[in-house]
Amino acid sequence: MPVVVGYNGKTHASGAVTFAADFAASRSAPMEVICCTGELSVPVVSQEELRRSAANILERTCASLAQTHPQLSVKTHLADGVPELSLVNASTDAGLMVVGSSGRGQPRMMIAGSTAFAVIHGAHCPVAVIYGRL
Repeated sequence: MPVVVGYNGKTHASGAVTFAADFAASRSAPMEVICCTGELSVPVVSQEELRRSAANILERTCASLAQTHPQLSVKTHLADGVPELSLVNASTDAGLMVVGSSGRGQPRMMIAGSTAFAVIHGAHCPVAVIYGRL
């Protein structure tokens, strides 16, 4: 079963990709990196621009993983919409779901809209939350 990681391209979330890659490699498991476009909340940004940005994140991530984990089988998935739903749906076929958090502490995670909080409570597989600092 694949190790699935949600990644938004932010520096503090790169630890989640590293953790997922190390975990997958240690078990000879495939890895899937998911990047979501999010909700279209800024009218001056088109859906196509969001998709291009997400595709760029996935391309850079794959290039980096090819250097650090050349033996790892990596698949990417660009998902339109909010990450919470996409990641929970992807967890159905995953052995482990990995998400990052900005490390702002437990009270911050309780705020509605936290991707990590939603995935922890909705995933169909074990979840690893990797905390990073801004």
